[in-house]
Amino acid sequence: MSTEADLTTFNVSDAGTLSIDGMDQSLTREDCWGLYMSGQPTADEIMSLADENWDAKQVVGEVYLERAKVDGDDPDVDPDALREWLQADPENVVAAATSLRRWLDDTSLNEEDYDAADLNGVTAQGAALLFWRDGDLDPDDFGIVIVEGEHPGSSYYAAELQESIEYANEVAERLGAPVKFV
Repeated sequence: MSTEADLTTFNVSDAGTLSIDGMDQSLTREDCWGLYMSGQPTADEIMSLADENWDAKQVVGEVYLERAKVDGDDPDVDPDALREWLQADPENVVAAATSLRRWLDDTSLNEEDYDAADLNGVTAQGAALLFWRDGDLDPDDFGIVIVEGEHPGSSYYAAELQESIEYANEVAERLGAPVKFV
């Protein structure tokens, strides 16, 4: 039998959405997207981030437009032009890295950031989704459904308890599963 300390506790919202109890909700954009940039990135590392994430590319594009004194205000710059610009001067790398670091460390997040965080399992709700979607326990046994995709008005990703909390806790007890629902 699992001790209370060994249990993963799931909070159940009124709508049945599961979240893992006790997870820190203070997130940066870097956390949400699972992006990483070293302390002294190279031009290649910056371009790798720009290739991986469209918004990161826009941040680099804005720095390019400002520093290169290029006509136009659309930061959706050709990646080859960005790469060439970064490789032309180490100061361009520093400027782009400074803006990217500020963007990655930002905590004023938007809906896209939170959707990415849920999918990457760094929110309490996202971690619950990963636990039930990718874990060893069968969500069907507990009356849990995995919801991934579009719902009217927004993208919604979650594990939802469709049965009562009492039912799910009885199943956990019967299976000896180290989970609890509250």
